[in-house]
Amino acid sequence: VQQKNEPAFWRDPRFNQPDQPVVGVCWYEAMAFARWLREQTKRAWRLPTEVEWEAAARGAGNTAPLIDLSRLNSAELGLGHPWAVQHGAVSWCGAVNLLGNVWEWTSSRWGRNWQTMDYGYPYSLADDRESPDDSHARVMRGGSWFDAATEAQPTTRARYLPGSRASNIGFRLAHNGA
Repeated sequence: VQQKNEPAFWRDPRFNQPDQPVVGVCWYEAMAFARWLREQTKRAWRLPTEVEWEAAARGAGNTAPLIDLSRLNSAELGLGHPWAVQHGAVSWCGAVNLLGNVWEWTSSRWGRNWQTMDYGYPYSLADDRESPDDSHARVMRGGSWFDAATEAQPTTRARYLPGSRASNIGFRLAHNGA
């Protein structure tokens, strides 16, 4: 096994600008970063569950937002890489770029492998989908610069194996309280 010392694409100028989201990070690395940040700040940083992610993207009152394609980095734009973190649309809770730009890891399980969806909707916390202790495929949300705008919907679920990296996958963190 080859050891990784930095995210994939770290040295590629299309994907490593200071104002872009970090991409090429697997789920395990995103989880490790959250643990590191928790230790540094003494705040409860973590990956959001997919239901938390969707609530932030759907809007206040659980409504589907109107998608402004001029504020969405998807394949139709033809940019070919993520744009600046602060460039996209802002959600009701202040999160920027939830839709388009990069797929975002969540803490939630998809299934035993990427082909089998063992954890669907309706969401149930009781089904152990938030267990961090194994190699289940994990849910990603949001769509990306590489995918069609139809993928950049609050309800669209994607998945990948937790050790996988790609130039269109990143993450954001949530925290519990102050």
